[in-house]
Amino acid sequence: MPPKMIWTLQSSVEKKPPSRPQGPIKVLSTTKTSATIEWRAPEDDGGLPLSAYVLEKREFPRSTWSRVDKISPDMTSNTIQNLTTGSDYFFRVMAENKAGPSPPLEMDKPVRIKSPYDVPSAPTGLRVSNVTDKSADVSWTAPDSDGGTPITNYIVQTRIIPRSTFTTVQETTETKVTLTGLVADSQYMLQIIAVNAEGQSLPLQSREPICPEKILSKCLKSLFS
Repeated sequence: MPPKMIWTLQSSVEKKPPSRPQGPIKVLSTTKTSATIEWRAPEDDGGLPLSAYVLEKREFPRSTWSRVDKISPDMTSNTIQNLTTGSDYFFRVMAENKAGPSPPLEMDKPVRIKSPYDVPSAPTGLRVSNVTDKSADVSWTAPDSDGGTPITNYIVQTRIIPRSTFTTVQETTETKVTLTGLVADSQYMLQIIAVNAEGQSLPLQSREPICPEKILSKCLKSLFS
């Protein structure tokens, strides 16, 4: 009896690199030095399992790309670190299998690297009371916006007329202070600045001077109306 012939059928499907990842690339969040992006897996894996995703960045307006990471094919999001605050970046993603990399999926528009938070808005409602020849009570209202992160303190500054620069005289976590060490018959301009983790607000400034002692009654008529 003749021996049996065993035939091995080989797949005629060509193995090739995957198609590009599916987009668009979404920017989920940014910080001062990072961006988190997301994409979708390729429609076609090229007949071979995906082995990795390769991520690259390009800082605008430069024309060259640089690799930033190579990650597991099970991941379709990544946080890109060590970016420059205030710079604009393009990102692109390529899928890889044993046959090679896919064409890149690129962003159409750059993303600016910045904190998701902002500085506070300026405090409001400045009030001055109990002015003596050496002191004055000052109060104000917290800003309408804290910028998305808590206010840590307020900076109180004064400027004696006719000087042009303000000097910090107190820092406080409250919305009131008592100014001391005022000089009688001098005139003081005042400003209050709110502070959070992102920086300082625009100042709330007095529109009329604080006037200790002899010109007190004249000044109080127009103080902070």
